[in-house]
Amino acid sequence: MKTLHISIIIVTVLCVLTSIILVPVFGEEWQSFITTIEPSANPNQPVHDFTISYQILNGTGTFQAHDYEFTANISSKSSGTFAIKIPRNFPYYNGKDGPSENEKYVILENGADLTPSRYYKTVSDCFFTYSIPFYMNSTITVESSDTLYLMTPIYGDKIPDYCMSKTMIPEFPFAIPVLLIGVTSLIVFSRIKMGK
Repeated sequence: MKTLHISIIIVTVLCVLTSIILVPVFGEEWQSFITTIEPSANPNQPVHDFTISYQILNGTGTFQAHDYEFTANISSKSSGTFAIKIPRNFPYYNGKDGPSENEKYVILENGADLTPSRYYKTVSDCFFTYSIPFYMNSTITVESSDTLYLMTPIYGDKIPDYCMSKTMIPEFPFAIPVLLIGVTSLIVFSRIKMGK
């Protein structure tokens, strides 16, 4: 009975460690939000879970993702900055292998279009990062212009393999190894117990 308890504890610890590994960490100030997207190009493909990261500097607020739209309701006693990291492989462009050099996201503050001079955009191998200054209470929306105009199908950029673990949650990547370790440990402990 004691060996059965030990094996249950081992399997539980492995499951907890696996779930911790699955949560991407971007630093103390960045928050992660998981959004699920069904591929519009081929409905028979599996759905994908993308990690959207955001931070609110010098303020507080809430963040929501609805399909291809990201909205932050934020407030500050003075001015602050809302920043968002959108994976480059997140669907945003009406065409394969989207041209990342073109502006494809629309930034709105309190319903008004912001010109590119009103925010900062950087592009890395893995992410589009937008930093949007705000003053006091604001609602900031970031949305792909192609989805805004209902252009389909929608694709994301091709990204290097090393970006995939930063931008997407793999579908049960550790489920089989954890299951095998759990079953193996139960068999080993059962044999040890039967041998006594």
